[in-house]
Amino acid sequence: MPLNKIHSAKQDAINDVEATMLLNACRDLLDNLIVRLPLYSGMRIGEVQHLKTAWLDWEKEIINIPWSASTTFAG
Repeated sequence: MPLNKIHSAKQDAINDVEATMLLNACRDLLDNLIVRLPLYSGMRIGEVQHLKTAWLDWEKEIINIPWSASTTFAG
């Protein structure tokens, strides 16, 4: 990539059509969950791969990703 070209994460993001195609390609519930987590939460794939039940707060309906986990597993 040329040094003068600014690259943004938004350029790498998939659009709605691509997201729908990806969800339609899921073979089972596990595939569907693995695709939906980063799509709808913004989690990185490394965070999804290393997700711990201790990170889930069911009462508040949130996922608390420890800072060290997001820096350790980010790809």
